[in-house]
Amino acid sequence: MNQRKVAVIGCGFVGAATAFTLMQSKLFSELVLLDANFDKADGEAKDIAHGMPFAGPMKIYAGEYKDIADAAIVIVTAGANQKPGETRLDLVHKNVAIYEKIMPQIAALDFQGILLIVSNPVDILTYVAAKLSGLPKERVIGSGTVLDTARLKYELGRHLSVDNRSVHSFIIGEHGDSEIVAWSSTNVSGIPVHDFCEMRGFYNHDTAMEEIASRVKNSAYDIIQKKQATYYGIAMSVKRICECIIRDEKSILPVSTVLQGAYGIEDVALSMPTIVGFDGVETHVPISLDQKEREKEKLIYKSVDEYNQSLQTECICEFAEESQAERISELSFRTNQFNLSGEHYSVNEILGFLSGSDYKVFILQAKDKYGDMGIVGAAVVGEKGDKYIIKNFMLSCRVFDRGFEYILLDTIRKCVKGKMLYGIYNKTEKNEMRGTFYADNRIKCIDNIV
Repeated sequence: MNQRKVAVIGCGFVGAATAFTLMQSKLFSELVLLDANFDKADGEAKDIAHGMPFAGPMKIYAGEYKDIADAAIVIVTAGANQKPGETRLDLVHKNVAIYEKIMPQIAALDFQGILLIVSNPVDILTYVAAKLSGLPKERVIGSGTVLDTARLKYELGRHLSVDNRSVHSFIIGEHGDSEIVAWSSTNVSGIPVHDFCEMRGFYNHDTAMEEIASRVKNSAYDIIQKKQATYYGIAMSVKRICECIIRDEKSILPVSTVLQGAYGIEDVALSMPTIVGFDGVETHVPISLDQKEREKEKLIYKSVDEYNQSLQTECICEFAEESQAERISELSFRTNQFNLSGEHYSVNEILGFLSGSDYKVFILQAKDKYGDMGIVGAAVVGEKGDKYIIKNFMLSCRVFDRGFEYILLDTIRKCVKGKMLYGIYNKTEKNEMRGTFYADNRIKCIDNIV
């Protein structure tokens, strides 16, 4: 293992900002960037590398999975972005589907380093990464509530007119709407926070606590509403976690890890104060919580555990058979939420696609802990010369926006052997969803099937 080597998987806003921050940190001498779009990773690597004369020598490049096997830390930021109005948990099924592609490739390597998860919802994805990668639980860490805790210290420092580095507190539990401020153990240089507030002339503790906790919890939503994404704060949080690992600091950070009995929590990833060093998680640190905070902690555990259970969905994607024509036809009429072309097909039309040589029909079948969902998605793909054209792409409302589209697309791409996919999109039509879907999935738009 190369202790001076780090890799970042996913070169969106967060991945690029993280790479830039790590280059300036001088913690590493080698930085590898990976992205589903190689050109994006290559462009970010070159752009950051051009600043090396102002920072220091470092090898920065776009690579492949084989290039990260000997990295000390692999940071995963890949995933769908949180949009205005979305919670972090709304991203769960989209990003789990992405992780189901990434983690097996890491598992196939003889990777001996630390896996650092940053994508949201980070607690659930830390759990997923631990299960899919097969790595020891102490070597799979989520960024957790490190950023939330920094936001809390910032707000308290501003409220009390004191250096926020003198504020000692933690946000624990879920990195999200149910996060808990551990007020009962919060202090300013050893002075209980309520006593320090009174030193500064503040006596309405309950109102101030509620307002500050609300600002911290909603700060990401405010930033996303104004600039579409948050990335600088989380990039600096990732740098801080990397410092603790590479320098073997054994610092205490509220990172997300899969708990196995600590705090009475079993087989769920949550963010708790943890000693972090070169080998990852050394141990969890007991924190003083009052009764109200403990009750909230139990509710978070139950909520996140239910999400973990809901992820246990099995999918099969394959070519359709004639006996399935009726169900595919029915799907085309009932998928108004996700029917890219807006076309509806009779049973005879589906049979025509299946019996001819111009089209292939793919189906996606799924079942979860509640039972068999049957056919939940279908795609009609035509071959015209050297082009593979998506005539239609349909998903049941039951699984719309849960990441199933990536499973279906991945199968199609394997069948066309990596060749470019095209999608029919008449830009004069009022169908922004189709154009966005094609752009997001690197499908080239054409006007017609000829």
